[in-house]
Amino acid sequence: MPKKFNKQKKVKAITAVYDQLGIRLLAEKKSEEYFSKGFEKLNALPDSAQKQHLIAFAKDLINRQS
Repeated sequence: MPKKFNKQKKVKAITAVYDQLGIRLLAEKKSEEYFSKGFEKLNALPDSAQKQHLIAFAKDLINRQS
């Protein structure tokens, strides 16, 4: 028979573990690393309207996540 549990308590417990381990900060740092690498690659492309659209799109993604 499956064990019953309180979903809210489980979420709080897992969130507490994540907070204790600093998972949010680690994930944000990793995200920044990937965006930085992406911008390096974009900046290596020749200048064009398409490049500017990609840069604007990437910046929108960054702002959306914060």
